[in-house]
Amino acid sequence: MKYSKAYDIWYTDKKDYDNKRKKSPRGKEQVSRKNAKYRRKNPNKHKEWKTKNSDYYAEWDAKNPDYHTKYRQENPEVFRKNKLIRRYGMTVEEHQQMIAEQDNKCLRCGKPFNGTGTQREAPVVDHDHSYPKGDRNSVRGIIHSYCNMMIGHHKDNIEELKISIDYLEKYGRPEYITTLEEFYDETKLEEVSDKNTLEEFYNENKLDK
Repeated sequence: MKYSKAYDIWYTDKKDYDNKRKKSPRGKEQVSRKNAKYRRKNPNKHKEWKTKNSDYYAEWDAKNPDYHTKYRQENPEVFRKNKLIRRYGMTVEEHQQMIAEQDNKCLRCGKPFNGTGTQREAPVVDHDHSYPKGDRNSVRGIIHSYCNMMIGHHKDNIEELKISIDYLEKYGRPEYITTLEEFYDETKLEEVSDKNTLEEFYNENKLDK
């Protein structure tokens, strides 16, 4: 038996080495990076292959309707790791390093991260959609889930954001436009979500601007 320090595996021969190397954590990451790089250079290849074999995919999905959902639930870290590589060309370690470099704060609003997944203040990757999927250069930073959705709704367009600002300044009632501090007040946000209207919330709390 021989030992590979690089992949932390024991193996008997080259065939055994290649098989275990590909299944090791480092080996899987290398394969994911290689596949992501190939997809960037050949953006239409995978789509063409899927289209050509659409009947096979449809038949397999029909026979295994719960496979993908079950796999994601049972392997959340693996799914997250593959998603980061596939979409942004970055590893989990690089993702965590970016958060640390940002002092665990949203790069857009400067408020701390809190929560996971799609929760409002959870950290998510913000990227430039003009780049091919899997291109590491597309990553702009780590921001709140909510901040990411807000930018996304405006399609990363500065002019669109200006239009919304002009709209609020022209038609919004000044006394009901929240300050930035109130906007990020978690207590107020929770209370507002339980009210039928924003006006009811303000009337009860008597917030004067």
